[in-house]
Amino acid sequence: MNNPIEVIDEAVILPELAAEIPRLYQRVGPLPANQSPHLSHFPVRCRYHRTSGRLMLNMLATLAEYERELITERVNAGIAAARYGGTKSGRPLSDPIVVADKLKLVTEARAKGRTAEDAARLVGWSRANLYRHQQALAARESTTV
Repeated sequence: MNNPIEVIDEAVILPELAAEIPRLYQRVGPLPANQSPHLSHFPVRCRYHRTSGRLMLNMLATLAEYERELITERVNAGIAAARYGGTKSGRPLSDPIVVADKLKLVTEARAKGRTAEDAARLVGWSRANLYRHQQALAARESTTV
């Protein structure tokens, strides 16, 4: 969906498309007057290149932008209410004991000649995750000494 507005007889304006008024005008503006989209879903059909069509497009875009901002406010209010209620969101933290066991298995595999990528795959990690856990372990050990 690179260009939601194509040169066709009718176009439907979606709230996602009209999330920002300037972006909407960037998409619709370059179309020639004889190829501008119809604004359907209304009793009166109007085209964007006419004054009434531009007015209707502006009103639709403004209402869509308002609707998206309301949705954002509601979602943020819901997240704040959940946090206030004690609900934690996001990915749970890794259990340090499980990470230590996996690091031990990876270290043994590396000692047997496996590559870092193969050893990390044994425990379900990527190579980057392996290095991240090794750095975190080294940082913890350096602060405890």
